[in-house]
Amino acid sequence: MIDSFRNIAKTIEPLKPLAVAVGLLCLIVAIVTVLTSETPEGDRYLIPAVVGLLWSLSSYVFIGYFASVPEKTRASQGLLQRMKGRLHRGWYWFVALAFTATTLAAAFMSYRLVSIWLGEHLG
Repeated sequence: MIDSFRNIAKTIEPLKPLAVAVGLLCLIVAIVTVLTSETPEGDRYLIPAVVGLLWSLSSYVFIGYFASVPEKTRASQGLLQRMKGRLHRGWYWFVALAFTATTLAAAFMSYRLVSIWLGEHLG
């Protein structure tokens, strides 16, 4: 799984600046909306901005962290190097499981927020 995450992260690594730009734009929209809105209609873009910020931050962290997953240890390496490499990769496994869980939670939260937003503004 972590090798797949590394391959995906390296493939989409050129999109890292885009994730930062979208995140900053969503953050600015959210801040401006909170500071200037005086009516519930003025909050129209707050939920999409929060969802966009959530996913751009998640994308940035995914690319930044999983692009540096170490290679599997080889039998030709010494015992201490293999143990150190396995511990290091073990940490990435733990982070990958936590990231998967938080991504599922973010997907559920995004679904709920977008459903509420669509219900308020389109339905």
